[in-house]
Amino acid sequence: MATTWDAATVTAVTLSGGNLVATNTGTTSADQGAKVASASGKSSGKYYFEATFTLKNNVGANGGLGISTFASTYTGMGNNATTGSMLFWQSGNAYTNGSPAGVTITALIQGQVMCLAVDLDNRKIWFRNGAAGNWNQSGTANPATNTGGITIPSGTMVPIVVFGSSGGVAGNVITANFGATTFTGTAPSGFTSGWDEAPVTATASYAKYNDFTEQLHRGKHDFGTHTFKIALSNTAPDVATHRSLSDISEITAGNGYAAGGVATTISISRTAGTTTISATDTTITAAGGSIANFRYVVLYNDSMTSPADGLVNYWDCGATQTVASGQSLVIDFSPIVFTHT
Repeated sequence: MATTWDAATVTAVTLSGGNLVATNTGTTSADQGAKVASASGKSSGKYYFEATFTLKNNVGANGGLGISTFASTYTGMGNNATTGSMLFWQSGNAYTNGSPAGVTITALIQGQVMCLAVDLDNRKIWFRNGAAGNWNQSGTANPATNTGGITIPSGTMVPIVVFGSSGGVAGNVITANFGATTFTGTAPSGFTSGWDEAPVTATASYAKYNDFTEQLHRGKHDFGTHTFKIALSNTAPDVATHRSLSDISEITAGNGYAAGGVATTISISRTAGTTTISATDTTITAAGGSIANFRYVVLYNDSMTSPADGLVNYWDCGATQTVASGQSLVIDFSPIVFTHT
């Protein structure tokens, strides 16, 4: 799921536009803001995201955008970024861990985009006013080379927006882009384009189970009506002896992976004497922790009863794969599973 502001976190803010548009409803209160959900918190990796000042009245002295721990308060972050790193819009000053960061950027005006590059591997952050501006208002600061960044305090971080305090009025509108649409600027080299984790990708080699050909000719597999599923395993398959799902060592269920795996939709087409079996792509997203490590992606017939859950084929990713919390495993069949002549 794409990252958005979390409706459960807002104070004196209304969300719209798929929870990407934050509009403050308070005035001078310092307790106004929105955060991304804790499940999307990051403690490692490099990420790029943007936010546009869709409508700027007067955000107040505390108005700003940055990252913080999920437990951070809007008042604490708005006062001096006590548990995070933030750029304040009115002054253009950056604060981190409760103190000035020694960086001042030209204050944003209505319609401008603010760019953030967050390097949690090196605990540094860069801010930029506009898609072509200088990072941290310096001609030498560069996220791609870890140069001129502001130190991020410890902790798991989420994006945060704050409004209010002295001079604040209601009706300011900030539109975030956490990667769901095309960015105005360009992510620095080595950074993920968005706050979402990049999908897990690996090139995999195909092999069929020996028993599949026998069961196919016995009429046990009906690719037109049966349900076929994808299961994950971290143990090398044995094509000569494995026949059923119970023969493989499926990974432990949990954190987004269900026992028995996930279904895919099969389709059949024929050209002359060649029949093609195709499948729709499937996605498994880790939530609440990593999915158990795996290397093998196994296709089986969930409708088959004798033998139960008959195995069809598997793909070998070549090495153990890790799907961390927030990441998605996209199984791309491209879309052909196999052909039969």
